[in-house]
Parts: sequence; C-alpha cells; structure tokens
Amino acid sequence: MKHVILQLSFSLPFSWYGVKSYILSDSVLLFIWFLIISFIVLTVVILSQTINIRARKNKKLVLKNTLEEKYFVYLSEIASGNYDDKALELMASNKETTLSLEKEDFTMSFHRRVLLKAILELHRNLAGESAYKLREVYLTLGYKQESLNKLRKKSWILIVEGIQELNQMDIKDGYKPIFSLINHKHHLVRLEAILARIKMDIQAVQLFDELNSDLTEWEQLRIHNAFAKLPNEEVPDFGSLLENKLESVQAFGIKMIAQFNQSKNEKSLIALYAKSNIKIQLLIIESLAAIGSEISVQHIHQFYHLSEEVLQLKMIKTLLILSADDEANFFSQELNSSNYDIQLTAAKALANLANSNENFEKHEANEQLVPIIEHAKEWRKL
Repeated sequence: MKHVILQLSFSLPFSWYGVKSYILSDSVLLFIWFLIISFIVLTVVILSQTINIRARKNKKLVLKNTLEEKYFVYLSEIASGNYDDKALELMASNKETTLSLEKEDFTMSFHRRVLLKAILELHRNLAGESAYKLREVYLTLGYKQESLNKLRKKSWILIVEGIQELNQMDIKDGYKPIFSLINHKHHLVRLEAILARIKMDIQAVQLFDELNSDLTEWEQLRIHNAFAKLPNEEVPDFGSLLENKLESVQAFGIKMIAQFNQSKNEKSLIALYAKSNIKIQLLIIESLAAIGSEISVQHIHQFYHLSEEVLQLKMIKTLLILSADDEANFFSQELNSSNYDIQLTAAKALANLANSNENFEKHEANEQLVPIIEHAKEWRKL
C-alpha cells in the first residue's frame, strides 16, 4: 500500500512548477483562475470601503448628536435668558452654563448646518421674545444670506430649504425672489413658494392671477390649509378667482367660497354656472348648498330641467338643504321621473321631510314606486 501511494504522489503535478505549467497550458482554465483572483481582490476592496464608509458615517452621526445636544442647550439658554445684544456671547465664564460655542461652530460647514437646523426647530416651537432672540441669532450668524443664496441653486431641495427658512424667519429680502418662484418647473418648489407667499403677501390672492399652469388636487389641499391658518380677518375674498383663466383655480375658488361662507359671492357663482362645464357646475351646486339663499333656490329650479342627470341629482340634494319642506311638491313630482336614480333621490328627499308619510300616500297606488318608497323609508331609519 505504501508503495502504491508513493508511486501516485510522484505522478501527480503537486509542485508549483507543475501546477503553473498545467494552468498555463489551458487558456480556459487560465481565464477561470483570473476571474477567481479578481473576484477575491474586488471583494476585499469593496468590504474595506464599506467598513470605512460605515465608520465615517458612524463618526459623523456621533458628532451630529453631540452637536445637536450642545446647540439645543445653548439656544435654549439664549431663548430664555436676557442676553439682548450679546446673543452670541461664549458663555463659558458663566458659572451657570456648562457649554460654550467654539469657532468651529460658526465656521465649519457641517457644524453650521447642524446649528441652523437646531435654530429652526427650536424657533418653530416658540413665540414672542424667545422666537425673536433666535431670529437674531439666525441673522447675526449670516444664515439669511445663505438662505437667499439657496434660492439660486439648481437643486430643488436646496431651493425648498431656502424658501422654508426665509418664510419661517420672515425675511423681507426674500419676499420678491420667493414670490417669483410660484411658476417654477419643479412642483415642490412651486408649492412651497405659493405657501410662503400666502403667509408673506398681504395681497396673497393676487398670486392666482400669475399662475401659468393648473393646480393639482394636492396643491389645492395644501393651499386651503394655509389659508385656514390665517386669522379670519386676513382671509381674502375668493370671488376674484371665479374669473381666473385656469379651471383648477376657478374650482379652488368655488370650494373656498363655500368653506369660508362668503355668501356675497352667491350671484357670481350663479352667473358662472351658465358658462361652465359639468365639473365646475357640480362644484357650484355644492357651494350653493353651503351659502345659498332663496336666490339660489330660484335659479336651481330654472337650471334643473336643462341640466344632465348627475346635476339634477345634486340639485335635488341641494334643494333639500336650502328649502326642505317647501320643496315637497317638487320632490313628489320627480318621483314620476322616468329615471330610477332621480326617483330614488327624490324619494329619499321626501323621506327627510316632516310630513313624509302624507307625501308618499298619493304615490303608493303606483306599484312601480312602492319598492322605491319602501327603500327610501328604510334608508331614513338607518
């Protein structure tokens, strides 16, 4: 057995020279070994880079957390203390203060970004004298110019940051450049500029005349929320939006008129109805349900038989809100409509009236209407 093993060992290419010769003699095998070695080297390089990147990120995160804690304490003392013109005083000499700012906090870009974020976050939750002192820190450290410079950047993220910073700190130098961004090509910049202008501009409603493209539903919702935050005396009259060239602005104006109960625009809504498409007409009927008077009731009756089914259904519901029992005869008449949806909607309207049973009695002889009437009565009980 020992002799056999010895013979095999001498016949196999176990020496480095033998292995090298064997590999070089086969190009395919040579290529495979090249790939294996390249993969190992590449794996080592990527792994080392990943470890270095992770280490740098962790180090940066630790520094960020340390700075945030430091700045929060410092700014809290600034906001609550009586420092006036000494808002940036290094307070190490103050025995009641455990932290002080260093030159790097004002000069190094990373430190400045963390400090700015801390100023904005704390300022957002304060008011009065405390907020004013933080604003002074923002101005003294030169952040105003940095925020203004962001408005001229190519990155939409930086532009949005600039708008938000100038808006929050109410920097009047930012009014004009921000107002001009309401037609920016990036939708988030445009929206942020519109929201800022609503807060900054005493004639904010004029911005809608300057828009060159329609508002999305999301933009309308955000803009509505911005106006809702204004004091009642600062909410503008949205009647002018009814004549805007953009349909979405007209729609927004109709919604806002109803939301803020601006009944003085009732006649303007009625006038717009006659020259609008179904989408706008539906919104007008909904708005009249909120602010309408006898004038609206009269015009709804005039429009009713000239309108399409979807509008007629909305009109029946609106008349129930505006006129109720006075519309009993009208609802009763619409029970005889050839359209099932109108019959059912009219029956539900009758079911809401005080004398609904009396209104239904004269129709119960009609076998076709009995199921509709019963359905309306059951619906009322729910």
